[in-house]
Amino acid sequence: MTEEEALAWAIEEFHAFVDGFTLFRLDYVRWRDELNLDLMVSFVEAIKAIDAYISNSDWREICCLQESQGSLTERVFDSRENLWAKFLL
Repeated sequence: MTEEEALAWAIEEFHAFVDGFTLFRLDYVRWRDELNLDLMVSFVEAIKAIDAYISNSDWREICCLQESQGSLTERVFDSRENLWAKFLL
């Protein structure tokens, strides 16, 4: 059983809810740490590095519906851009 399957089982078993944004952020941080990516690497470059390491982009497909996935992806990128804007001020 993979970590993702175990987490999905635990969430379902305990009737807990974790929103997609949080799941994406947790996966992103885990892969960024595993690959030892510098925190100063841009978000887009980090995503590309993770995709290249895994050989696909399945790790960031959190939502069942593509429309929801698109919305989540947009939220994540907007959030990162806002964070960088604050950091650079």
